[in-house]
Amino acid sequence: MSITITQIAKLAGVSRGTVDRVIHQRGRVAPEVEKRIRDIMDENDYHPNMLGRALAVSKTPLTIGMIMIEKGNPFFQLIHSGVKEAISQFRDYPILVYFRHINGVGEEEYLKVLDELENNVNALIIAGLQTKRIVEKVNQIAKKNSCYDFKY
Repeated sequence: MSITITQIAKLAGVSRGTVDRVIHQRGRVAPEVEKRIRDIMDENDYHPNMLGRALAVSKTPLTIGMIMIEKGNPFFQLIHSGVKEAISQFRDYPILVYFRHINGVGEEEYLKVLDELENNVNALIIAGLQTKRIVEKVNQIAKKNSCYDFKY
C-alpha cells in the first residue's frame, strides 16, 4: 500500500495541510520544506489519488449496486471479498456498496433486485444473466443517472 499524506507530513515534520499545499501547488510553503516533502514523495513513489480526491469533495456519496450469482460459489465469494478489500482502502470517502446475490440465473429475480436498487445507486456491477429485459432495465436506471446505454 502506498504512503498517505498524513504519513508524509509526519516524516517531513509538518502538518497535513502543508503537504496538501505542496501537492496542489498552493504556495505559502518555505522552499526547503517543499523540497523535503517532494523528496519524501519521490522516495515513496507517492501520486495523489484522483478518485479519492473526487470522492472527498463530492457532496453525494457514491453508491454501487453489485449483483452476483450463487452466494455459496467460491468464485463469486472471491470477487465479493476483493471488492470489499478495495472499498476498505477508501474508507475515508463516501462509498457504499449494496451487495445482492441471485440464486441461479432467473430473469425475474434479476429484475426484482434491479427494481430494489434502482433509486439507491449511482453505479451497477452485474455478473450473470443478460437478457433484453434486463438490459432495458439497466438502461432505464442509467438514464436516471445520466450514464451511457448498455448494449445488448
